[in-house]
Amino acid sequence: MSVHTQRAASTFPHPRRRLPGLGDILAVSTASPTQSEFELSKELGPIYELKFGTQRFLVVTSGELAKQVNNEQAWSKLVAGPFLSMRKNLTGAGLLTAANSDPLWGHANQVLRPGFVPQAMRRYHGAMSECVNGLSELWANQTKSIDVSRDMSRLTLEVIGQAGFGTEIGALRPDYDYGFTDSLTRALTNVSRSANDLPFSQWIFRSRLAQFRHDTTELRAFAQQVIERRHATGERRNDLLDMMLHGSDALNALPDENIADQVLTFLAAGNDTTAGLLSFCFYYMSQQPEYFAAVRAEVEDLCGQEPVGFEDVARLKLTRRLIDETLRLWPVAPGYFRKATADQELAGRSIPRGTVVFVLTLGVHRDEGTWGHDADAFDPARWENSKPASNPNRVYKPFGTGPRACIGRMFALHEATLAVAELSRRFTLNTAGSSELHVHEMLTLKPEGFSVRVQPVA
Repeated sequence: MSVHTQRAASTFPHPRRRLPGLGDILAVSTASPTQSEFELSKELGPIYELKFGTQRFLVVTSGELAKQVNNEQAWSKLVAGPFLSMRKNLTGAGLLTAANSDPLWGHANQVLRPGFVPQAMRRYHGAMSECVNGLSELWANQTKSIDVSRDMSRLTLEVIGQAGFGTEIGALRPDYDYGFTDSLTRALTNVSRSANDLPFSQWIFRSRLAQFRHDTTELRAFAQQVIERRHATGERRNDLLDMMLHGSDALNALPDENIADQVLTFLAAGNDTTAGLLSFCFYYMSQQPEYFAAVRAEVEDLCGQEPVGFEDVARLKLTRRLIDETLRLWPVAPGYFRKATADQELAGRSIPRGTVVFVLTLGVHRDEGTWGHDADAFDPARWENSKPASNPNRVYKPFGTGPRACIGRMFALHEATLAVAELSRRFTLNTAGSSELHVHEMLTLKPEGFSVRVQPVA
């Protein structure tokens, strides 16, 4: 991982526990890196330096500094840290992890962009609704408490399989064995934990590395099976896989190897981020069950007894505020790397071209200087008057920033809004155990050990 800053970076604060030759390995938890980096910001301020061996970068947690670093004229995306590990070991030249200079990124972006415009959501809406109905049937017959994060992973995995690739994965069948989701969870956890590993550490954690290789091999084999199955049938469908396999009149098809990269990217980053969003949203709603009643009333007022239709999703204002506030507190991308493309100043200090900054969205979205003294509180009402002109200094980047921001954000928001609306009209989720929130990091973030009792609406 080439994450280097120039000498000027040493003028920024850094953790006190820095070890000679090893740097800040004791200051940042490998199990929860972005959460521990957020805690460090409370001690070190809105910008500080981290060093791991020879790797150095700055961490930014204020809205003011994030706005500067998000400027595309002076900064660009950098694939580094866990994203670099993800590229090397799992998703290759997928849209999330391809290098800026890789021509396949631009080609794939052009091919897939039409699959994520508003009109495309209309095509996916039916599959999304069927998947939500499938989860509802499971919950209606559930007598024991459920693990919300695992069930949300089942839902979002089936959605991307059916809507994106015309493939029924079977994740919502009663006898689903969780094999695929467990492999994906382990792989993403290893991606996250390997980001701050020192070069020799792979020899210490050889069993972890062996499991990682096994999981990534299994996941890639699944992606290739999806492609081969479509090749074998010759079927044409108006979905993401068809776009990649056949291109368009103006664009050539993607190579099969890169299609596998893209399938893995959507299964890993796309599926799991939405599952995390839904899990966090239901966590906050379970702490204040009146939100279930409020969403239920909104859906019934808009749709009556009819299913939520495609046009209805954009009209579910309260439901969307719940989702926006969830994404503020727990963004699907807890951070992203940026690289200075010119010499400049940051926080009153000169930094040279090539300096790397990690924008910790998890901190930027909780910056009291821009979001107010209650920035840590879950308050969907703050989005009732959320026009950018009213709060020009607020930075809200749950899906990243710039041309390399998440291409699937509209897909995720449509899916999440529909799922929260339909599941809330049918069920209330009551916390089954401790109400304390524990967060598991695996590149993405999810509540851990969040169990609920499902109460059907009479």
